[in-house]
Amino acid sequence: MSYEDLLSQIYQELPQLRGQLASPRVVYVKAQGKVYITFDSNVLVEEATFLKLESILRRIFPQKPLALRVVSPGLKEDFLRNIGAYKQVLTDFLQRNYPASVSWMSQIDWRCEGGRITLTFPDSFSLEYMGRQNVAARLAQAVKDIFSAEVKVELTVAGDQETRLAALRAEREKEQAISAKELAERYGQEAPAKKERRSAEPRSAEPRATREPKEPRPESAPRRDESLPRMTDHALGKPIMGRGIADRPVEMKELASDSGLVVVQGDIFKLETKELKGGELLLLTFAITDYTSSILCKVFMRFRNTRFGKKADDAAPPAPITEEERRAVMDKVEQLKVGMNVKVRGECLYDNFAHELSLSVRDIVPMEKIEREDTAEEKRIELHMHTNMSTMDALTPAGDLIKRAIKWGHPAVAITDHGVVQAFPAAFNAVKKQPIKLIPGCE
Repeated sequence: MSYEDLLSQIYQELPQLRGQLASPRVVYVKAQGKVYITFDSNVLVEEATFLKLESILRRIFPQKPLALRVVSPGLKEDFLRNIGAYKQVLTDFLQRNYPASVSWMSQIDWRCEGGRITLTFPDSFSLEYMGRQNVAARLAQAVKDIFSAEVKVELTVAGDQETRLAALRAEREKEQAISAKELAERYGQEAPAKKERRSAEPRSAEPRATREPKEPRPESAPRRDESLPRMTDHALGKPIMGRGIADRPVEMKELASDSGLVVVQGDIFKLETKELKGGELLLLTFAITDYTSSILCKVFMRFRNTRFGKKADDAAPPAPITEEERRAVMDKVEQLKVGMNVKVRGECLYDNFAHELSLSVRDIVPMEKIEREDTAEEKRIELHMHTNMSTMDALTPAGDLIKRAIKWGHPAVAITDHGVVQAFPAAFNAVKKQPIKLIPGCE
């Protein structure tokens, strides 16, 4: 088949390309057993047309696998000046190769300056995902294949990263200033938190006397969601580990791998211990949540302080860990229980072993948790409630739900599981001799 016959067949099915394609360049790579076909085009060939052209060529040449390129070098200068007019073909390329990006593709901002294409993503999650997929390199190659343009591709997130981090630090400093002021008013002395290093950031060289006083948070500042369980500043006892913590906790949803030294407070919902290094070291791992997000916390605890241990020339084996040394560590560990509320200070970093953010813990303080209350004068009656007997819909047993309704002073409560009545025995048992009426039902 001649080039003229090939182009004639293409134009018959894709009339919009008539007169726009030059004779193709065909290269056969014997080692790969693959045919590379390249067309020069005077117009931009969009995704649907490109795929149709590829389908035509595969039908004409069924014997060999082929790869198609359609290059528009004449559009190079206009592309670099006005990328917005051409971004659809690049967007189609990304959606075809990265289907998971479809949900945020329309929110990506495209810019091209000085031979550099910058993609601004709407959030850090989409940026991290596309970064892991090596999108920058593949997109640069696609631009070269389509427009014969050598460009660098940069991925960033919406908003100036440094500005956002500076704003977060400023907010934390304001919260810490409020906490220090409250402590000073409560105890009549300077808060010890001022003496502690709050983060890994360098201190300002400006003299302390010339710094402007920190102002309390303005009334317009966002407030914590009142539907979440409240945390209190009242410690239940001395620190379980390290020193006391006077700083206010940050919400866990704000944590990032560059947050540095932070303070968080939440409920423990997972707790594990594991001995390491021949029984000389204990790894304490626990997860806490403040109901905005959760964070994994890790503590390495030595049964024996070996800082001033045996000398290098001392060939005698170390004495085995004694029961007293083991008990001294386990006494601290056993103070932590699933469900208790703790305030934790530690270094926030990305854990390569757990593949998620974690806190390298320095201090742990048990805290009093203020449970939610129903203060309404006229109590509501819940008429639609599911228990753990409703498949894929609820996890809480009927007894626990009814106990909470009794605690809140509700006069009655309804159990309406999906198509089952297995929760009825536990529900009737929970209301027996209690000031609440059970309304058994089924949905």
